Amino acid sequence: MTSAKTKDELKKLGTAPNVKFYAGHGADENTFGVSCADIGKLAKNLRTNHDLAVELWASGNLDARTLATMIAGLLKMTASVADKWTKDLNCCNLALPWASKWGADRGMPMDLPIWDLLLYKARSS
Repeated sequence: MTSAKTKDELKKLGTAPNVKFYAGHGADENTFGVSCADIGKLAKNLRTNHDLAVELWASGNLDARTLATMIAGLLKMTASVADKWTKDLNCCNLALPWASKWGADRGMPMDLPIWDLLLYKARSS
């Protein structure tokens, strides 16, 4: 699936109440308001697709970035891209999937201070 088609699918799945909810948690106006459950289903269908994840992240859209964290390929992720993505975090709803991907997939406990730092950065942006 292409980046454009994926974003079209995300847009179809979005709802106004979710947009409002995400805004209350720090999301800017660049969100479709897709539920985490729906993003998870889409990620399951897409499987790992690092190139698509990079394109989705570049869109700046919260839903696309959340999906990107779920389909990014750990073995293809460079330190510079991971650092950029971390600096781009702007919402606590995005920090958790990002922290989960890079912590849980590597067997790290989720109570390490880095996760607190990521969540703090997302909330204070």
